[in-house]
Amino acid sequence: MFFIGASALMFIIAFVVIHFLVVPLQIPLGFKVLFSLLILLISQKMVIFSMFFRSEGFYRLPAWFMIVTGFLQIWLIILFLLMMAGIVISLVLLLFNIEIPYLMGILFVISLIVSADGIWNTFKVPPVKEITVSVPQAPVDFEPLKMVQLSDLHIGSGFSKAWLQQVVDKTNALKSDVILITGDTIDGYPKELLPQLEPLKQLKAPLGVYMVLGNHEYYFGAKAWTEAFEQMGIPVLVNQSVILRDDDQAVALGGVPALEAKPDVRATFNGIGDRVPRVLMAHFPASAPIFANERVDLQVSGHTHGGQMFWPFNRLVGMFNNGFIKGLYPIGDMVLYVSAGTGLWGGFPVRLMTPSEITLITLKR
Repeated sequence: MFFIGASALMFIIAFVVIHFLVVPLQIPLGFKVLFSLLILLISQKMVIFSMFFRSEGFYRLPAWFMIVTGFLQIWLIILFLLMMAGIVISLVLLLFNIEIPYLMGILFVISLIVSADGIWNTFKVPPVKEITVSVPQAPVDFEPLKMVQLSDLHIGSGFSKAWLQQVVDKTNALKSDVILITGDTIDGYPKELLPQLEPLKQLKAPLGVYMVLGNHEYYFGAKAWTEAFEQMGIPVLVNQSVILRDDDQAVALGGVPALEAKPDVRATFNGIGDRVPRVLMAHFPASAPIFANERVDLQVSGHTHGGQMFWPFNRLVGMFNNGFIKGLYPIGDMVLYVSAGTGLWGGFPVRLMTPSEITLITLKR
């Protein structure tokens, strides 16, 4: 349903741009048809990408291709919005008998500048975002636990080994107690992507590095990817939990699957005392209200990419994720944190007013 809604919206945007920008051009009809077809193809890149989603080799497309097509996607959207704004501005100026020469040309240039900024925000190494979450039932002398969350890296669909190396270096420099990877780490099969994922082996934290699988790992073989990640030294938690630290300072870290197996939070934390703070990794944020009933203190999720853009586009993402888009959400006695994502899916690599992030979470009393 999400793809249907998103592709329909992009088709409308493409149609309007063609009508107001291409049709009036004083060029041969053949060129108008060619430009129109290119705009339609650009607008439907997300659908085209999905058609070949499990095709081996498709995700070997070079990073420059993702950058160029992503730039054109975002340019279409911004140009559409500015063209609509330009029509309104022109009508208002007409009422006051005011003229601004080359108004549409000015807006065209602005669209290029904004689009370039949007694509830069997509492929740059993410900044660190720091948040603090309180756990009231923790012991009085509870020592803060520092966790780094990486989510939605999507290695294989535009993000290179060199980019991942910089993310790993920046993550290790934070010197957190534990590192959490909340799914959609890859876009492709192990035999294609393992060389690109080498930097993940360098992730270091005193209490370990743990992950859960996202929907993209299931698209490309959950069993194979689970084995691959564990060979890298990164345990994959599937309705399982581990205890971080000892005695009164203990924290239970659990993880549930995204697809194929049913998430079972009760089984995940089976045998964990009620006084032990519980952190749950779950790729999808939508089930948070259900998980909150199982005495979870903090759920960390991803999947939404923060909505990728401003209103109303981010609301379309929220509609398919129980209203959760990015940031902190109190749900009863639980707190949900939804990462805006560290990387981005190559089918729609666009960020506007929704920066990527490496998240440093401090858990304290």
